[in-house]
Amino acid sequence: MKHKNKKRLLWVQSALCVLLAVLLAAAAIDICREGGARRAEDPGAAIYTPGNVAAHARAPAIIFAASAAVTILCAVLGVRGENARQGAGDASPRRCAVRAGSVDRRARAALFFLAAACLIAGVCNGSMRDVLVKAVNICTECIGLG
Repeated sequence: MKHKNKKRLLWVQSALCVLLAVLLAAAAIDICREGGARRAEDPGAAIYTPGNVAAHARAPAIIFAASAAVTILCAVLGVRGENARQGAGDASPRRCAVRAGSVDRRARAALFFLAAACLIAGVCNGSMRDVLVKAVNICTECIGLG
C-alpha cells in the first residue's frame, strides 16, 4: 500500500474516533436531559432506562463498527502512525525474533477477534443489561447523580 493511502487510512481512523467521541458525549447529554425532564414530571422516574439508552446508542454503534473495521484493516495492513513505537534498530531482540508482518500481527488480530467474540457473547446472554443496571445504580446511589 502506498504511503499516501496509508496516511489517508490513518486520517479516516482518527476522524471516526473523534466522531465516535462526539456522538457518545451528545448521547449522554441527551439521555440526561430527557431523563431530567421525566424526573421533573415524576420524581420517582429513572433517568437512565434501557430503552432510552438503546435508542441513543444506535448511531454511535454504527460509527464504532466502522472504526473497528478501519482499525482491523490498519492492523492487517501494518499501517502505523509516525509516532508509533519502533525498535531500537535492527539489533532489537524483538525485531530479530518476530519479523514485521508475520506472527505478531496475526496474534494481535486473533486476540482482537477473540475479544470481540467474548463481547458479542456477553451481549447475547444478557450480561450487558446486568452491567447497565449496576452502572445506573452506582451513578444514582453512590455518586449521587440524578
